[in-house]
Amino acid sequence: MGGGLFGRNPLYSQGFIDFYPFYVEIQDSEYFLDLSGDGALLLLTALDKPVEIKMDRFLSTITSKTSNQNLSFIFNKITRPEKQVAEITRSVHIFFEGISKIGRTEKIDFVTVVFVMKNNLSVDARSYHPQSELPQKNLIEDKNSLAANAAREGKIIIIPDIEREARRGKASQISRHCTSEQGSALCFPISSGHIKGGVPLVLRITASKPFFNKKNRLVYIDLLEMFKKRILIEYALNELKNKTEVGEK
Repeated sequence: MGGGLFGRNPLYSQGFIDFYPFYVEIQDSEYFLDLSGDGALLLLTALDKPVEIKMDRFLSTITSKTSNQNLSFIFNKITRPEKQVAEITRSVHIFFEGISKIGRTEKIDFVTVVFVMKNNLSVDARSYHPQSELPQKNLIEDKNSLAANAAREGKIIIIPDIEREARRGKASQISRHCTSEQGSALCFPISSGHIKGGVPLVLRITASKPFFNKKNRLVYIDLLEMFKKRILIEYALNELKNKTEVGEK
């Protein structure tokens, strides 16, 4: 593919996975992302698992006693946007954790967070994985955090070396509360032209060792766009659900 980071693996040129080019041409030994073979299966699983959970909830409602209730009740019963965003966050985390093990012997620990934004500032952590890694309040509310910078710029930010970035002082794009962290990070704004008033959500992923690299920027964007669409659906459902609940009062 001219000028891009992706080529097409002929092994995946047919069938239901023809929609996506799974092979990354850049083969830097430290940052290479193998999205063929096991990597492709990891991606498909990560995309499919939240859908399976949502499907089960919808189908189980059909056979439950609640199926005889009014439409508003059923909508609120089957719509669990916060749960779905948590499942998508977990899937993103498991995907990057799994892809980091392909061709590497060292273990990399990841932390994945979806931040709620207001006026391009973080106000809460909507979901996070692992569950033991709830971001501290001072980090969440820091106006100079990585999430806040990604929301203001409206584009992905990649930090290959967190410690080096922290040493940049006022020019640093990460929170001063992260100066003790090591490794790398990326932050990806979750937004749409349909949404007014700034970026509503930001996805941040940190790795305990060098993993995220600016050379793979287009790769990360293509990957995260797929998860972004699923998160935005849940964001929209959450907004609709809130309006429905207000209307019932």
